Amino acid sequence: MAKTKTSTAVKRRWLDKNMSPLNTRLPKDLAETFRARVAERGDTIAGVIRAAVERYLEGDAPHTPVAPSTDRTDTPAAPEEDA
Repeated sequence: MAKTKTSTAVKRRWLDKNMSPLNTRLPKDLAETFRARVAERGDTIAGVIRAAVERYLEGDAPHTPVAPSTDRTDTPAAPEEDA
C-alpha cells in the first residue's frame, strides 16, 4: 500500500483545532541553559514543558509562585515623567 502525504494545510488545521500555543519570556541565560539541558538529555522543549504542566495540574509539582524581583536588571526602566 502506498504511503500518503498529509498536506501542510491539513496539518495546520489539525494543530489549530487541537493544540494551543503557550508563550513565555525567560532571561536569556536561563533559556540557553534550559535548551542545552534539553538537548543533552535528548528531550524536546515541548515535551519537557508538557510534562511539567501535567505534573502541575495533577498536583505533583510544588506550587511555588515567584514574586517579581524589585531589583531586576534585565528589564528596562520605565521612562521618567516630567514634573
